[in-house]
Amino acid sequence: MKGLYLLALPLLLLSSCGGKPASSGDGEIVDALGKKFSPKDYSRICCVGAGALRLYSYVGDLEKLCAVEDIDDPTDRASETGPKQFSGVPRPYFDLNADVFNNLPSCGVGGPNFQAPEKDKLILCEPDLIVSEYGTLDAANLMEEATGADVFTLSYGPKNVFDEKSQSSLLNLAKLLKRDSVGESLVSYIKECEKDISDRTKDIDVHPKAFVGGIGNWGQTDIYTTHTAYPMFQIAHIDNAVAGKEFPGGSKQGAVTKEEWIGLGQNLDILYLDAAGVKKTGGLYKEDDTIFDGNKAIANGEVYLQMPFNAYYTNLEIALMDAYFDAAMAYPTHFADVDLTAKYDEILTRFLGKPGYASLSSMSGAYGGFRKISDLEGWFGSL
Repeated sequence: MKGLYLLALPLLLLSSCGGKPASSGDGEIVDALGKKFSPKDYSRICCVGAGALRLYSYVGDLEKLCAVEDIDDPTDRASETGPKQFSGVPRPYFDLNADVFNNLPSCGVGGPNFQAPEKDKLILCEPDLIVSEYGTLDAANLMEEATGADVFTLSYGPKNVFDEKSQSSLLNLAKLLKRDSVGESLVSYIKECEKDISDRTKDIDVHPKAFVGGIGNWGQTDIYTTHTAYPMFQIAHIDNAVAGKEFPGGSKQGAVTKEEWIGLGQNLDILYLDAAGVKKTGGLYKEDDTIFDGNKAIANGEVYLQMPFNAYYTNLEIALMDAYFDAAMAYPTHFADVDLTAKYDEILTRFLGKPGYASLSSMSGAYGGFRKISDLEGWFGSL
């Protein structure tokens, strides 16, 4: 646990640029830890912990940021502990806002290898609000006592764009920032998209059996890593080939064995490969070129590459883009009227205020964006 520094804070600092602004008294809000807040006029905000800045970017005013973690700093200051750690992997909140984050002071290293707030850096930033993804009351109290700022803790829930916890965090954060309409509009849009996908597919009698492999989770994975309750399949009424399987600890995400993968492949109609698993899957294939043998979906050219939605926690907008892509590839006639490229840019604009699918899909870690791979073995051989 790096970066924990116990520093005494002069009381004078609490009356400077940081500290808590006066409450507006416009209503009570509860954060993910159960702490109660009222909407306030914050002017100096920083976000700490995996995904906190992302959620803030969806509903907050970026001009009020007084610092960012090194993981979200576009300059060379961050080096290998910062943006280079996710080089080439799309993070739309970061990639589309690099000009805003550029040269802001550091409020900590951040990233998956630094799982504690750095109080000394936070003190120097003099925030009046810290948006945190460190999910313990101890962490919130430490930051609040050190800086005098309000500490509002978010939760992704199971890191799913359709999950009520992530939507609740967006709504409550927007209310805290007096941007209720922004949060309500975004959550309403997510629900509209979910209903659109579900309505288009709910009355289909024959559902393809599909497998999604390579889902990122604390680093790169390979094709064996999947999800037994994959939300994108659930709302699109796609049969999950591993539905009902249990992984150690009761987790819904984990890796099947090579033998299980081979067995599943015999009856597989569609294979979705998350781009987060391409590199390691390519390595597996070079070591053992039999791993694709006997796979019905691969033999029929029914393989689809989707954008990686996990990178320093979940890119909710990419997860929603994946949902449309997965559904449209499984049921093309039911989405024939949907211009998917336009839909991706629409989603980005609703989440982040600007399009950008073309630039995101051209990143090396996106491997060309959403696409069909008719010859998977040949494609891996060309990488």
